[in-house]
Amino acid sequence: KEEVDLLQTLANQAAMSIKNSEFHAKINEERHILSTLLEISKTINAQLDLDNLLKIIMDKTMEFTNSDSGFLLLLKGDYLDMKLIKGYPKEKAENIRIKSDEGLSGWVARTGKPLIVPDVRKESKYIEVNKATVSEASIPLMKAGKVIGVLNLDSTKFNNFEKFKQPLEILTNHIAIAIENSKLYNEIS
Repeated sequence: KEEVDLLQTLANQAAMSIKNSEFHAKINEERHILSTLLEISKTINAQLDLDNLLKIIMDKTMEFTNSDSGFLLLLKGDYLDMKLIKGYPKEKAENIRIKSDEGLSGWVARTGKPLIVPDVRKESKYIEVNKATVSEASIPLMKAGKVIGVLNLDSTKFNNFEKFKQPLEILTNHIAIAIENSKLYNEIS
């Protein structure tokens, strides 16, 4: 009985050590995500040229989320106007024009809600642009409670974006502000 009690105590301590190790790893991952968000935010807020800003936004968010391709759309009337595309074949990129109620990006523009799709083959709103896409994140760019655009990221990996949902929502708020600031700066100039 003493040996069983001793083994039980050791097992409990081992379980606590494992839990502590998992918490430590999670805290380190969240710290890394937050520091990356801060760095991206600083970089985009320092840029006033709209074309350069959009390129930086796409490069940084694709790198941050391990995306394979993506595009950034700005709302213009009833359409989402393609402003930047990366990672798609050129002939595909030239033919993309989206109504504000069409596909994942259109749904996001209409509702103002982010949409993370772990497997696009199981999503009825998905319109195929790239056969290699498996998962997709479509996040609204919001300014003063209104959608001004959509950031769309694609991955060839299943469920690539779920862990980035909240960080992307935070980041897209900064992106929307930076885009509006850039537009205002260009108007004033």
